[in-house]
Amino acid sequence: MKKRLPALLLVLVLVVLLLPAGLRASAEQVNPDSDYDGIDDVYDVDPSGNTFSGRMKSGFDSTKVSFTMDYSCFFGDQTVYSPSIASVSVLGSALAYPDAAFTYDTAQTYAGGTASKVVQTDLMRVLGLQDPVDYSLSSDYADDDLSEVLLGHRTVLFNGETRVILAVWVRGTNGTIQEWSSNFNMGDLARFLNAYDSESAKSPRQSNADWTRKSNHRGFDVTATRILRYVKSYVDTYVRPELEQMPEAKLVYWITGHSRGAAVGNILASYLIDDGETVFAYTFAAPFTTANTEASAERYDSIFNLVNGDDFVPTMPMPEWGFTRYGRTAVVKASSYSSAMQAATGKSYSGRYLTDSDKTTLLGKFICITGENASRTNPGRILGWREVYVYHCGHTHAGETVGNYQSTTFREKGGGFLGIGGLSESDYNGYAVRLRKYSYWNGGICQTPAYCLQILTELMAELAQGNTVGGGLTYLTSNKLADKFDFNKQSLLDYKDKLTDPHYMDTYSVIQAQIGSESDPGARFVTLDLYAQNGRPAHEHTYTYVPYPGQEPTCTDDGFGSKYCLCSQLDGDYYDDYLKNVVIPATGHNWQFEGFVWSG
Repeated sequence: MKKRLPALLLVLVLVVLLLPAGLRASAEQVNPDSDYDGIDDVYDVDPSGNTFSGRMKSGFDSTKVSFTMDYSCFFGDQTVYSPSIASVSVLGSALAYPDAAFTYDTAQTYAGGTASKVVQTDLMRVLGLQDPVDYSLSSDYADDDLSEVLLGHRTVLFNGETRVILAVWVRGTNGTIQEWSSNFNMGDLARFLNAYDSESAKSPRQSNADWTRKSNHRGFDVTATRILRYVKSYVDTYVRPELEQMPEAKLVYWITGHSRGAAVGNILASYLIDDGETVFAYTFAAPFTTANTEASAERYDSIFNLVNGDDFVPTMPMPEWGFTRYGRTAVVKASSYSSAMQAATGKSYSGRYLTDSDKTTLLGKFICITGENASRTNPGRILGWREVYVYHCGHTHAGETVGNYQSTTFREKGGGFLGIGGLSESDYNGYAVRLRKYSYWNGGICQTPAYCLQILTELMAELAQGNTVGGGLTYLTSNKLADKFDFNKQSLLDYKDKLTDPHYMDTYSVIQAQIGSESDPGARFVTLDLYAQNGRPAHEHTYTYVPYPGQEPTCTDDGFGSKYCLCSQLDGDYYDDYLKNVVIPATGHNWQFEGFVWSG
């Protein structure tokens, strides 16, 4: 028997090597990674431990972070909050930024070598994610709706089941004017159906073939649609060949992101779920993303959004405009964990953060200059915040079509720009200086929702700095803001302890660690019942399908086109849902008779 053992081992080795690549990957993961941390036992400095610690450089220079990488968690119920997945998602969200880094307390040896300090896809490699890539939308698009996404995949066998985990880490805002602009450009709910997408009536800032769901924030939705193309291309290139070799395997998506990346990831996860995919989504500091009344539907329960209650970013766009998020949200104030913040970051977390009262005051100041005492039958005037978003004005603006107030033109004179350096009231399309971009002095206010939102953000920055926000400041702020949101966005990053610290990824890592240690952290996450609060209950849509010409469904084959829900019984002019590029199910056979009896 001893003489036959080497020959037997050789046969076993040859069998494994001759397996198709996908099956070989599956077979290799039966035992090599005992703790499911992505590092094969043969390299792992601690093959029985999957918790790591180190220092993260993100908003702060150095923050203590620990995380657990356990791929077996992706075999559980995706609608149950996993502190382990959340902890590594914190790091994935942070390292999606190119200037972030993580340094292990103990250097890790893995199949690719030894790692101490990792950035971006380096972490993916240490975690055993194969074929890691970094896609930047700026390579293919030249407008504002840009971002960056890191992708990698790993095949795991657990309890007799095989899954391919596809990591999708979406970067937050990179500080460019393009992405900053996209953050503000939420569109408006008055522009839903095809009439506003026609060449003759569309607005350059509103219409976009990639704005797939009109009830979603426009800038986030366009970006999510584009990233979804990258994801599908990645699957076709790297994952599909492996899945074809493993018919028993199941593909699952792990999505995470911070800030803008969280918002894009939130919408991206909703699209994948709507396509029937299994999704584990963990977002941090996500702004509100959608006015879709189905956002709180049970099918989105695998999307977990963690929000710092001291952070102003996740309060935008306002719920008064009908905005919410897909999935479930936990709002936790970091100020409740000031000692933990001090221990982790070495920084004091004791500033005066923006309160709900602060935000209410700002809303009141803005409404004061936009004229709330009016009715929708009086063109150009608004009822308040909600009307700014949903009301479509009836004015003819300079150089534009009726009601097309998304791209009002302006003239420069004397080297000035928007009232600076010699531009007077009469120089600006003949309109008065008060909110000159989108206004009539005597006829009310016509503004884009994006324009309103940037005014509010600027005023919040002033308030955070300790300035008194009065009518005069509101007036001046309104006048200096431009169509391309060309105000000093750096000001938002300079107000330490009020706007910056609460939004840093470091802060969210501390919050996650604190709630992750609770006995039932998932209880923190609830659906946001914002519609009921605003007098409009959530409901299920009943869709009407419209096939694209030549792509109508037949009795046996699916078609392709769009679908919409008018929801007229629920004031549908405000909240219609319109979705482009969808599969229209085959109609099925209709034999046109009631029965058949054999004879003869």
